[in-house]
Amino acid sequence: MIDEATYNLFKARCESEAAKAASAKGKAMRSQVIGNHRLGAGGYRSSKPKWEKEDAEFIAAGQPNPYEKYKGDPQIEYFVRARSYKDKETSNIVIDPKVQEFTTAVVSSLPRDLVD
Repeated sequence: MIDEATYNLFKARCESEAAKAASAKGKAMRSQVIGNHRLGAGGYRSSKPKWEKEDAEFIAAGQPNPYEKYKGDPQIEYFVRARSYKDKETSNIVIDPKVQEFTTAVVSSLPRDLVD
């Protein structure tokens, strides 16, 4: 709980030009985010074993691995896997089109010896 004088000071600071500029900058930065990750609290460390199990399931089922084209670069693969999910109704892997577009642009701009 804060008193009314402190609240009024806070409110005045929020309405200042500097605060409005900082807010606009933050909104502009947020608009550039490409997909939201679904890693959870454990991050990549806890997700890697799940992804390895998922890869083994694709192999066992004889299904194509939708992440195979990203396997050349772990950073790109992890980026895509962290932002994709399994559709509950169809059990298909869904990769956000913005993420696919971004990774295609990144992979196509890499020197050929790094991709192959």
